[in-house]
Amino acid sequence: MAQGVGHWIASLGVATGDLVGITEAAQLLGVSRQRLDQLASDSRADFPEPVAVITNGLAKARRWHRDDVIAWGRATGRLPTEDA
Repeated sequence: MAQGVGHWIASLGVATGDLVGITEAAQLLGVSRQRLDQLASDSRADFPEPVAVITNGLAKARRWHRDDVIAWGRATGRLPTEDA
């Protein structure tokens, strides 16, 4: 019997609650989904690499570690630092 995507991600040692998709990552950073897609696709932006890319036909879903997105936001000044 085929296992679901959640099982596959868990097998990587990643809790699915620690992952965010493009919508959640955009919300964390206060940008649109389109802007986040631009940032994630632009090598100059140094956005974190996704930990998983799930494809289903033509659709592609990327998942990032929530902490990586937050750290990137703080490092680039898009989010306040913990000290602020």
